[in-house]
Order: sequence, then C-alpha cells, then structure tokens
Amino acid sequence: MDELLKWRGEFPILDRSTYLISNSLGAMPRGVYDEMRAYADSWAERGVRAWEEGWWEMAVGVGDKIAPLIGARAGEISLHQNVTLIQAVIASCFDFRGPRNKIVMTDLEFPSIQYFYHEQRRLGARVELVASGDPVRLNLEKFLAAIDESTLLVPISLVLFRSSHIVDAQAIIDRAHRVGAHVILDVFQAAGTALAKDKDEAENPEDSILSYNLGGIRMNEAAFRKLEQEISLVPLAVKLPASAASDKGEYRLSSGTVPVDRDIFRKIVVRESRMPRINVEDFSVLGWTDRTYYEVCTDPAIYAALEKKKAAKA
Repeated sequence: MDELLKWRGEFPILDRSTYLISNSLGAMPRGVYDEMRAYADSWAERGVRAWEEGWWEMAVGVGDKIAPLIGARAGEISLHQNVTLIQAVIASCFDFRGPRNKIVMTDLEFPSIQYFYHEQRRLGARVELVASGDPVRLNLEKFLAAIDESTLLVPISLVLFRSSHIVDAQAIIDRAHRVGAHVILDVFQAAGTALAKDKDEAENPEDSILSYNLGGIRMNEAAFRKLEQEISLVPLAVKLPASAASDKGEYRLSSGTVPVDRDIFRKIVVRESRMPRINVEDFSVLGWTDRTYYEVCTDPAIYAALEKKKAAKA
C-alpha cells in the first residue's frame, strides 16, 4: 500500500470524490480551518501589529517549505499570487522597443499566460505562437526553429498543462542561449513530481525519480482502486505505438465506460506503469523504479490503436 495514503484523510473532499484538478486548485487540507482562524485572530486582536509579529515573514517561511520541491535553497523563493502574475513580474524587466523584441510561445501554453504575452504587443513585442499540430506534444523541431537572433523571451512550461507532456526544456534553453535569448521556465506543473536536488548536492541518480504522465491524467493508487469499484475495467492486450509507449517501461492497459453527461458515455483507457528514474539536469530517462503510477490516457494514439484492433476483429 502506498505510504502516502495515510494523508488522504487530511483532505475532506477526498471522502466523497476523486479529485483530478489540483493543477487549478488543490484539495483543501483539513488544517486550513485552524490556520485561517489563527490568521483572523491575529488580525482581530493585534491589528496592524500583526505585520511585524509574523505576517512580514510568512511568505518567506512558506517559500522555504516549497524550496526543496524545485531544488532551491532557503531564501531563494519569492511568492506571488499565480504563475501569470509571476510571468508579468519577470517580463517587466525587459524592454520590447528594440530590434530584439520577439516572444516565442507554443499554442499549448496555459491560456492566461498567452493572454498576458499577446498584450505585450502594445509595448512593442512581437509574439510568435508556434502551432503544435498535436493536442498532446510540443513540436520541438518547429519550436526551436522559431527561436532566432531577434528573440528576447521564450516562456515555456516544463510540463504542459493539457496533457502532462514533458517538454525537452534543455534543448530549448540551449537553443535560446546560443542566440542570446532568455528562457522563462515554468515548472509549476512539475513541482512535487520531480525530486529535484539542491545544486550543491552530489550527483546521485538514485535520488531523482520523476512521477509523470505520458499523455494522461495522473491518479494515485486509491483513486485507481475506487475507479475499479465504480466502473468495469477490462484488461486490454493492445501494443502501444512508439509515440505513446513508456520508453520501454512496463505498462498495463484497461478500458471502461464512464458517464460524462445525461445518457452520454465515453470510453476511457487507464494505464498502470512504473515510474522512471531521471537525470534532473536534462530530464532524460535513466531507468525504471518499482514504484507505480496510474493515469487516464488522453493520447489520441492510444485510442486510435484501440479502434484499429476493434476494426480488425469485426
């Protein structure tokens, strides 16, 4: 049994639902009630004095707790309301009025980040939105080709929010730096899944395990077991196409039908696979662990392979 399951009871919503949208708003921990009351009590009882009695340092303290998740040190985290505002803070350091004024983005980037950078055209920025041609994966070759000597900024997510596809960030950084451009790497979707090491730690691949989805929606073991109880999952003997396989990682597929609206049902494919061990410098796969992850597949190639096999039997 996964040792993390002992924490499940700390999130009230998990008692009555399977929560798959933590990327937008995390399930609320039970302890929030007491923490919010303590904050309100400080405000009510201490008023403006509460700032110098803890509020000023609160953001720093929370940042220090987050730091190990992304390989940062204590004191290196600056907290802001959301990723888009952070992008705005960083972008405010750059001048788009010169000849180097291009911003290169993928059309798979988070919508509000796209909105923000498109708005920078009023300040002189040229925005090149690179079409992926694939709802799951970034077209890396096409994206790299768009980064040239006129490029100033390349905002890119390490993990794409729509599909959980991991972008080859190192290739993008290398290309941008060769032409003098800056990369703003958004690791929000990856934080807590890549066990990043502090930059001063010795290199040890045994410490670097990446738990990620290969074109799907991640679920933990408890959610998978609950899904097994709620719908009938049938094992599938389908060989995945090379583009959808887990880089030689072992996997098992199951399919089932879920209701999505009144009298409307949809077939889903669930994959169980091993977690890879990764190189945190370039996120390449070094090997496979005995730890397991589960996902509801969203990669069209998987469903195409399923339909192809079904048609062959007809």
